[in-house]
Amino acid sequence: MHRKQLPALRVLAASRNLCLPEVGPEAALLCPQLETAARQLGLQPDGPWIFVHHDLPHDASSLHRVDFCLPVSGEAAGDGPFALLALPPLHCASHDYHGPLHGLFSHGYAPLLAAIAAAGAMPGQQCREVYHRWLGPEDSGNHVELQFALA
Repeated sequence: MHRKQLPALRVLAASRNLCLPEVGPEAALLCPQLETAARQLGLQPDGPWIFVHHDLPHDASSLHRVDFCLPVSGEAAGDGPFALLALPPLHCASHDYHGPLHGLFSHGYAPLLAAIAAAGAMPGQQCREVYHRWLGPEDSGNHVELQFALA
């Protein structure tokens, strides 16, 4: 576990209320739409995809808000179908996960939450997944950084 202080970050975003199994299929639909909207607005991608989970549930069937965020730079030429906003600064605990999506919770989230508890800290209500490298849900070459807000 690493502690980080993240700066505010400008993103083009879409928010959805989803259960965990719906996140991947929704990302497959929304991410290309967000990339197209960014190009049409004259914005340049400026970092890896970030999925922000609010009140991440402890089970697969509960709904929670997920923000699909594409970091961008440049000036927007008009309005588009998605929100242009700033992710607020975040004090967080982070953990790098490498591997297929099915191991993200057991080998990514579980060790991070255990390390947060062992440090005597409390996780906050926001968790960010930063997709540094995404090669597909079954690929062992994926690199996802988990960033859990600290209360």
